[in-house]
Amino acid sequence: MKQFLVAMLLIPTLAFAWEPTKPITAIVGYGPGSGNEICFRGVAAEIERTNPKVNFVVQNMPGSDGVISTNHSTKLPPDGYSLNVTGNLSTYVTNEAFDAGAIRYTYAELNPILSCGTSPQVIVARTSSKINTAKELVKYLKDPKTDVNIAIGSNVQYLIFGLLMDAADGDRTRVKQIMYKGPMQALMDVAGGHTEFGMMPLSVAAPQIKAGKVKLIALTGNKREPQFPGIPAMKELLPSVEVMAMWNITLPKDTPKDIVDWYVKTFSTAIKSDNVKKYFADNYISAPPDLDPVASKKVIEDLRQRYLPKALVLKAKMDKN
Repeated sequence: MKQFLVAMLLIPTLAFAWEPTKPITAIVGYGPGSGNEICFRGVAAEIERTNPKVNFVVQNMPGSDGVISTNHSTKLPPDGYSLNVTGNLSTYVTNEAFDAGAIRYTYAELNPILSCGTSPQVIVARTSSKINTAKELVKYLKDPKTDVNIAIGSNVQYLIFGLLMDAADGDRTRVKQIMYKGPMQALMDVAGGHTEFGMMPLSVAAPQIKAGKVKLIALTGNKREPQFPGIPAMKELLPSVEVMAMWNITLPKDTPKDIVDWYVKTFSTAIKSDNVKKYFADNYISAPPDLDPVASKKVIEDLRQRYLPKALVLKAKMDKN
């Protein structure tokens, strides 16, 4: 009798647990081919495979390093039918320094649920460049003899650019960054020979590196990658230059707990699956450890403490120049 009563008490909870009944719009604040989109599509495909009634529609909304998409997504209803595939560093840290004037939301309005994946950032060069190694690049930035352009698609790469230029004592009168609507667009201009260097996540750059369209010069993550054993992490030369790409699933503020619980369970299960593990390995993405709101917010707070002061200093230098 006791077991029967317990079972009856559980029925309403199970019956009223939230599940989507129509497509979910996944907003990506960059042009097609960004690391956010690559990471999300791999996880979303697994969710759709194992949950036939679930369907995601990706909506690219590029501009101002994800600020436009976040301005939009924070005003959407908290009904579970929209999410923003944000960057942990860009949305939660660097945009506050570099694009504060464009932001139409407050930090408190952001609602990170769990991380989707991480990937090293890289520095690449066009194939005709005389620069082939990280050491050569550091020396070149200090005394380039000519104007140098570096293509970037995110304020995170502007952070890397600033840290690199400071640590290398780079010539800021000759070395300039060019902002694109996304990392893929920056990469393609390097591959096309229009800019000499570019910075973007390895997950974005890897196909062009493997095809010999661009040269991999350095990684800016915390270690070397087994697939590219001869390429150093820039921190081996310049310890302060250590920045990863990190992506997050962010929902509108005040999203009900039952909806959040569905996202946490569904996405974390997919991320831990063998199919996503293989997809991540093929695309140079690592599964994140922060797979719930508490852990995700802790990671973001740590990132803010570590990088926001540096970004604000770089912004002051940018304004001065």
